[in-house]
Amino acid sequence: MPSLLERALRSTAPLGPCLASLGACAAPVPPTVAQPTPHAPEPAPPAAPPPIDFVLSPVCGADGEPTALDVQVSLEPWSAEPPVFRIADPENGTPPARERVLGLALSDAAGELPYAVTEGPDPADQERRLFVKGARPAEGRLTLRYRARSIATSDKGAPFGLRHDEHGLGGTADGFLVAPSIAAERTLRVRWAIAASCQPDLEPLSALGPGPSPAVLVAPPDALRQAGFFLARPELVTVDAGNLHIAFAFIGRFAFDTRAAARYAAAVLGAERAAFGDDDPTPFYAFMRVLPELTTRVTGGGNAYGYTSVAGPEAVWDARMRDHLAHELLHHWVGVRLWLRDADGVSGYWLSEGFTVHYSRVVPLRAGLLPPAEFLQQLDRTWRSLHESPHRGASNRAIEDALDRGIGDPVIGRIPYWRGALYAAELDAAIRQASAGKRSLDVVMRELFHLARTAPRNSAGYAELPESAFRDRVAAELGPAGVERFDAVIRRGEPPSPPGHAFGPCFDRREPTPGAVEWFRVEGVPDERCGEPGVAR
Repeated sequence: MPSLLERALRSTAPLGPCLASLGACAAPVPPTVAQPTPHAPEPAPPAAPPPIDFVLSPVCGADGEPTALDVQVSLEPWSAEPPVFRIADPENGTPPARERVLGLALSDAAGELPYAVTEGPDPADQERRLFVKGARPAEGRLTLRYRARSIATSDKGAPFGLRHDEHGLGGTADGFLVAPSIAAERTLRVRWAIAASCQPDLEPLSALGPGPSPAVLVAPPDALRQAGFFLARPELVTVDAGNLHIAFAFIGRFAFDTRAAARYAAAVLGAERAAFGDDDPTPFYAFMRVLPELTTRVTGGGNAYGYTSVAGPEAVWDARMRDHLAHELLHHWVGVRLWLRDADGVSGYWLSEGFTVHYSRVVPLRAGLLPPAEFLQQLDRTWRSLHESPHRGASNRAIEDALDRGIGDPVIGRIPYWRGALYAAELDAAIRQASAGKRSLDVVMRELFHLARTAPRNSAGYAELPESAFRDRVAAELGPAGVERFDAVIRRGEPPSPPGHAFGPCFDRREPTPGAVEWFRVEGVPDERCGEPGVAR
């Protein structure tokens, strides 16, 4: 019998004219298939990477409600060295991994495999993790079993960790999955094993697809970290428009119209797809659950396979919520399909977060989904936040320390959002002006996405390019002056300064006093023109 989500994906909800006007509803063009040379043998398909099997077994109490998750991970040995498994262990006030992963048992063909548990920075990326290391090399198939503790949503805990309440159990895998420490791609096979003791109306859902059937993904194991997994009673809202398919699962009782929010998310997702020339028909799965401790706030994270967020029961449908949705959906491209790292191994958060801020506002503005007044408020807030911050010149290394390792003032972690967003606008204006409108930052980003298709993936499963690939594109567009400006802003932390026309005909900047900049709405320009590209005045 098809699952609730599988049945829902067959239905169609009206999307409205905004998405259709962007061309996202057009049927995909059949690809041209090259014919093989007569009598030439067909090339053998590449062998699939070795599989890793993950089995998720919810633990249900006498009332049939899930309160924990039993996990089994099994695979063939991948190294002659003793096997190592790992899970994120952030020092953020939530229960440490030792208290969330219980009853660890490691075995292989020879029987029980003794292990040691340690915590500390991972040599691969310096993120703090808990490690489970075997005392000897594995002999034959290796299996790790444990119980992942869930924390009630009424108690304090990690927002995206494994949580449960009367609506079900779930969270992102980062909070419960102890995965093998393998950087290379593997065939990841994930399935649910739901006991008869669990209530029958609980629905298994994940960012990899609906239902209990095995989901298969070719990626490094860490690619699962940000994917959401739930056994719940969701309110499901689906939209199918041409080759765009999104299923939005809302878990809990919300203070806003969830159906309207899902339709808005679908429209924004369609506009973002159109901006980046993406016509991938793969369904997109989004999850939002109520977490009482957030009260009026909302936070979330996008990933390669969907989007997961948590919101307080008093969070309302406002500019902040709309900006949140557009931002996290945009990470499907910027940050996931394109990640940058410099020659010193420092992540390019100025791109993954800053360019996401830029596009998550500019794209909805172009599509008529973001009112110009909201856009102006966001622009003004971003400008003031950066220029008034005592950390505005923070180095990329200091930013990474703040974001990934909790070192230093947490406000430093906001700098790349503001710096990158304003630099994106400055760079876009410079490219348009240098090319007389024939080129733009959009074009450069599409070229980088194309390049990243064959790039190696990092430990999180993101396509990663060296920062020099972006810098080379700047050189090709703007020459030595553009490279010098890139180095000044991105590498040395000088403040970006987009010109007045950078955001189109509806907005401009002025200096009421020397050194003080304010952005304003240009009078006489109708809202309908606000999505047009800027032209130097």
